[in-house]
Amino acid sequence: MRHMSFAQQWTAAAEKSCDHLTEAILPPEYQCHERVFDQNLAARSPPSRAEDFSIQLKPDAPDHLYCKVYPLNNRETGVLQCKIGEGLDKGQLEEGPAEFESPVFFIAKKEGEDLQLVVDY
Repeated sequence: MRHMSFAQQWTAAAEKSCDHLTEAILPPEYQCHERVFDQNLAARSPPSRAEDFSIQLKPDAPDHLYCKVYPLNNRETGVLQCKIGEGLDKGQLEEGPAEFESPVFFIAKKEGEDLQLVVDY
């Protein structure tokens, strides 16, 4: 049997009721971490820095890499498309010139029917 912490139970209950985590409903011991729960801050990309880079492929790099493929059902495919769409909208992901892929699969989250994306590097 999986054990859920108070924070996990509290977050799952808030997500089910569609309440937003605000200072008014945060327990006092978590109020110093209010920024962690701010959806607007979570949607932002980090500021641009000198270390920003893009991956430059070598001229002799293959056009396609073959890797293990995990079959996804319709629900998992929908969740994956949603996650990719969110990443593109937030600017966390961008399309690149190469057709490389990374195998992914899903596991069920402890607190409900939601799925957790796992990237198999």
